[in-house]
Amino acid sequence: MVSLFNFYQLGNSFFQSNNFVDWTHSWMITVRVSDLAKLGEQLRKAGVKVSLDDQAQPKGRFARLDDQEGNPLELWEPKC
Repeated sequence: MVSLFNFYQLGNSFFQSNNFVDWTHSWMITVRVSDLAKLGEQLRKAGVKVSLDDQAQPKGRFARLDDQEGNPLELWEPKC
């Protein structure tokens, strides 16, 4: 498993998209996963609110959630 810690400039349009409308952070931890759909389902069953992208992006599929303190986390399943 690979984790990435990304910094973004405040006001970056990346955080203004629909998936990030409530986030005021300028950083995010990204965790690489092998089966995003399966993990998303497991998290939802455990009561975690997960926002899964409907479409694959050029670099793969993504999902976003907040940790218990409201910090943003991104799950990434790379394109094969």
